[in-house]
Amino acid sequence: MIHSLGPNLAGTWYPADRDELQSEVRRMLATEGDPDAGADPVIALIEPHAGYAYSGQVAAAGFRQVRGERFRRVIMLGPSHHEYFKGAAIPMAAGYNTPMGTVPLDTEVLGDLAGKTGFLPGNTAFEKEHCLEIELPFLQEALAPGWKLVPVLLGHDLPEDMATQVAAGLQHWYDSGTLLVASSDLTHFGHSFQYVPFKDDLPERIRDLDMGALDRILAGDREGFRSYVTRTGATICGRNAIDILMRMVPGSAQAELLRYDSSGNMTSDWKHSVSYAALAFRASGIDSNPGVPDDDHALRPGDRNWLLNLAREAIRSTLDRTEEPQGPPEDCPPILLANRATFVTLQAPGPGGYRLRGCIGNMTPRHPLYRSVMDNACKSAFSDPRFDALERKELDRVRIEISVLSPMQPVDDPETIVPGRDGVQLASGSRVAVFLPQVAKEQGWDREELLDNLSLKAGLKKGSWKQSRLSAFQATVFGEEPDDGAA
Repeated sequence: MIHSLGPNLAGTWYPADRDELQSEVRRMLATEGDPDAGADPVIALIEPHAGYAYSGQVAAAGFRQVRGERFRRVIMLGPSHHEYFKGAAIPMAAGYNTPMGTVPLDTEVLGDLAGKTGFLPGNTAFEKEHCLEIELPFLQEALAPGWKLVPVLLGHDLPEDMATQVAAGLQHWYDSGTLLVASSDLTHFGHSFQYVPFKDDLPERIRDLDMGALDRILAGDREGFRSYVTRTGATICGRNAIDILMRMVPGSAQAELLRYDSSGNMTSDWKHSVSYAALAFRASGIDSNPGVPDDDHALRPGDRNWLLNLAREAIRSTLDRTEEPQGPPEDCPPILLANRATFVTLQAPGPGGYRLRGCIGNMTPRHPLYRSVMDNACKSAFSDPRFDALERKELDRVRIEISVLSPMQPVDDPETIVPGRDGVQLASGSRVAVFLPQVAKEQGWDREELLDNLSLKAGLKKGSWKQSRLSAFQATVFGEEPDDGAA
């Protein structure tokens, strides 16, 4: 493994002197003031990668949105301009140099990706590449210190199945402590780019061509974006990087166009023009399940993987009789430190599919989310009175499912309960019973069947729910896939 990559462009596309570079980046980041303090947090950016004289102000409009923010990791996706390959290239290095210093690479993530389908470990593709390096000084200046970089270059040849594999490999590491950046310019127009689809009204028609692509990105229409690029032949160099980003960001994240420009507008040479745009994706409405509170929406795939891994390791530690750490795990995503109510369900393979093997939780928040999951995982494995304690030989076969609950609300009208969306708690005297939201969906119950079965679970007669106290809640539910090695 080499010590570090780059820089390749210092002194040409941007200043080579540290102080001069930092001064220029600070000037561009400060040009239009601070973003709205009340805006939802940015989880991803699409940024241009030309020389600062051309795309610097556009790029700054995006990076300005994360100024002062603290991330543990930045995943950068960009197109390979000099090397042609199939898949995603990742470096085997410890850092990435710019005149402002060395950005440490996240070698844990790169080591994991190196063993996954679609990823090509090696440094050759990075030796002359500019699309990531040109953006690094903005990140070095904008973000709070302490983050590590995962640079990924995508080959021109990225078939659908391989794009799916690459996105899945990266998704495991995309959590609430990670910023995702796709590096791409827009239309490259002119004979030098072998792209001249029209000859008249160039400023308007180039802009219209770009806006057609941007509209599809803003609408979250990944398939539409891909089809548009194919149909128009639009020379968007980072189309694969944008495609991977759109696969990874939550479907209901809100995209915003921050700034658009082109070199033709700056030089008046419309016969040789490259377009640039900066877009931000914000964490508003993620996982848009009706009634799920906003803080659950921040549980992105990487956060969920953290919790599933913690649950499994908590059970393993109990079986192995090893001591668990008392505090939060190192690099624990901040969202997992908030107090939350959870249930953990264990399922074991059996005839015809999986069957319940244990399920215990709490309806009110008592502990930080990470600790609640660990505790309830062990209780489900060893303290559910309906089952014998889980044995060591069963652990690798059980499937773990986690439900993160919203606060309970009293139900005044049972007609407002929506099976499959709402979990329900019934209380009558000393009798209490609860069904998680997924139970009604799994059993195919309508509202009355749900409430009748809840009455029976509480040891009451059918229909007793009409004289009982009902409360409803929602849950973000996620679990291990049956074929992920746990079964």
